[in-house]
Amino acid sequence: MFRSTGEMMARPKFPNTIGYFGDSFCADRTEHSWTNILADKLGADIVNRGKAGSSIWTAILDFHNLRNAQELPDVCIFCWTNPHRLYHPTKYLNLSTLPEDSNLADAVRKYFTHLWFNNKEFLNYKYVLEYFDQNLLNDIECVQYQVFSFLPADANNDFEINLHNNFIKDFSLLNFSGFTLEDHCKSIHDDKLINHMSIEKNIELAKYFYEKIKKHDKA
Repeated sequence: MFRSTGEMMARPKFPNTIGYFGDSFCADRTEHSWTNILADKLGADIVNRGKAGSSIWTAILDFHNLRNAQELPDVCIFCWTNPHRLYHPTKYLNLSTLPEDSNLADAVRKYFTHLWFNNKEFLNYKYVLEYFDQNLLNDIECVQYQVFSFLPADANNDFEINLHNNFIKDFSLLNFSGFTLEDHCKSIHDDKLINHMSIEKNIELAKYFYEKIKKHDKA
């Protein structure tokens, strides 16, 4: 297992387990998903997957439960979704996927109409992720990577989040996929897409993380 102490610790050439925490960009279970490709290249078991339509709280709670059970994977990859996602432990709360006449869809519409306040919600998102980054990720014995599924600036031009622990600044996953936020919001999808990406992009993303993990030396 990788270590986070000040001394260099012996570790296996590749990790034994890997976990993905996030939304639909890391949720697909099919053969050509980048999550499966990466795990296969590493020879690692997948112990957690993202959940389509979920909020950041699903990722954080999945991490929390594994940490409490002392079952954290050797590598954790966090794919942080956008600030507008509401949390539910078992259901997707995206209006685009909920039956329009359902009670849950009505509750979501009413929440965004009467209880959603941009300044509060964006600050909540910012502070939660920064606290998680600066306090929790500093204290775990696994290698971690963080990437945004959607750039926060796409939701709010004045919005900035400062993450430090192996934060990938080069791209968001939506940007990497080749689609725009407008395309995504309009639910423009292709049945051949996996994790909102082409097979080629899934292979490319798996290779990107594989190279990072191979070269990683946790101090």
